[in-house]
Amino acid sequence: MRIRRSVKQRKKSTRWLQRKKANDFFRQVRREASAAVQTFGAGVVSGSGAMPNHVYDEGRADYEARFSLYRIKISRKWETPFNWGLADMDIAIRTITSFLFLLVLTRFLGKKQISHITLFNYITGITFGSIAASTAIDTQISMKSGLIGLVIWTILTFFVGKLSLEFPKIRVLLDGEPTIVIKKGKILEKAMKSMHLNMDDLSMLLREKDIFSISEVDYAILEPHGRLSVLKKAENEHVTKKDMKLSITPRIYMPTEVIVDGQIVTKNLKDLNLSVKWLEEELRRTGYALEQLNQIFYAELQSDGNIHVDERSDSMH
Repeated sequence: MRIRRSVKQRKKSTRWLQRKKANDFFRQVRREASAAVQTFGAGVVSGSGAMPNHVYDEGRADYEARFSLYRIKISRKWETPFNWGLADMDIAIRTITSFLFLLVLTRFLGKKQISHITLFNYITGITFGSIAASTAIDTQISMKSGLIGLVIWTILTFFVGKLSLEFPKIRVLLDGEPTIVIKKGKILEKAMKSMHLNMDDLSMLLREKDIFSISEVDYAILEPHGRLSVLKKAENEHVTKKDMKLSITPRIYMPTEVIVDGQIVTKNLKDLNLSVKWLEEELRRTGYALEQLNQIFYAELQSDGNIHVDERSDSMH
């Protein structure tokens, strides 16, 4: 016990000495900085008439150099047990703040901004990221200035979006219009040229739609967000139940998850006007009780009203 106490006492005294040295160092820096400010101020007010510009510039440069040196001394001298200096801590705080601010602002702008559905949304999204990154990393930019820039850019984006909803001409100017590149099976070369689209690009966009021959296409439209919408020729379209004149059973529900990772998704049940009691009865039909939720990884309400259950541990044979 005595040995342990002595070790603790030595650790405590060591920490106290480290804090004392750090406090003494900061006091010394403050005294030197205060002396530099007084010297510079005295130089400005001394003498008769206006101070020559070169004298003022030299004094100011000397003061800024000494102040920068003090900051470097502090960042190198005062370090945490993780070997982080003040500059590192500053960047960490700036990064976290920028991240949280950016998250809130993008949620405020809505899903259209996040999806980059138009060229304008794409550009504003890139600018958001650039401003946030500069605020987080560039210590020459104050945190206040960076956050103000993000807020102003958000307000501008929001109001421009509102204007595009109210005025179609502004919407066309910002978002652009769809362009027909294939009409009645014929490729429109002028339209492709105006969109800077070549045949390799067109073929790639068609393959993304599972179309490997242009002869299958009746119309193809290049949307403002850069994707291709395709209408196949009638003879190449998929056969539907209506074409086969088969009986169609109407869907009772849209397939919806009701249990995820052993937890009941009460919001989905409420949206479907269903209760937990109803879910309990349906689970009993499949051989589960409500007390066995920890054994269920996923459960889905299917379109016919039945429940599909996936256990947490599946045995693959």
